[in-house]
Amino acid sequence: MVEDHAGLADSFQVTIWLHDINDNAPLFSQSLYTATMHEAASPVMQITTLEATDPDLAENGRVTYYLTDQRWKTFFTIDQSGNLKLIASPEVEVGDIIYVYIEARDHGSPRQSSTTVVKIEVTGKTIKPRLDNSFYDLEIRSDANESGEAVGVLTASGSSVVTYKLTPESDLFVLDPETGVLSLNPDQTSGVYQSYILEAVAVDDSSVTSE
Repeated sequence: MVEDHAGLADSFQVTIWLHDINDNAPLFSQSLYTATMHEAASPVMQITTLEATDPDLAENGRVTYYLTDQRWKTFFTIDQSGNLKLIASPEVEVGDIIYVYIEARDHGSPRQSSTTVVKIEVTGKTIKPRLDNSFYDLEIRSDANESGEAVGVLTASGSSVVTYKLTPESDLFVLDPETGVLSLNPDQTSGVYQSYILEAVAVDDSSVTSE
């Protein structure tokens, strides 16, 4: 509002548009990731899961992962959830160490990025599968009442074929043994959910388990 000395006044509206500046690069949760891989590991085995976050907004904060080393692009791939997987079997021996460099880039202009490395030890022993998180904090919508509605996904590394199980089994939840998707039990229709603590294990073909 503006006013002169005679008391006459007028007002007008000012609209200010704020634009996020892409001033942050994605940041990995670890500067070095370590993992193990059997020398005879078969394709589609998950090696580990990486995570990079960017505090910028919208496209400036959206992160995409890339393998930067041409040598390993034939053998490994990483999806946009940060899951590093084996897609072909390299010629390796027990005791070999593989270093796979991963870059996280945002979608701002100009794009910013950061790099981490995954150190993979080749072993000849049976590898115990490892759940990628020791604790999962999942939420259920207060109005959730659809049978079979997905609640979250468990992932495990270190074995080419993993079976997921709840121990003990739950009346309210179902864990898909192949995909690790945790869902509401299709036989439950009450729609009343509170707080629950569940225990899960990942089992490989040799019955080696991880909780």
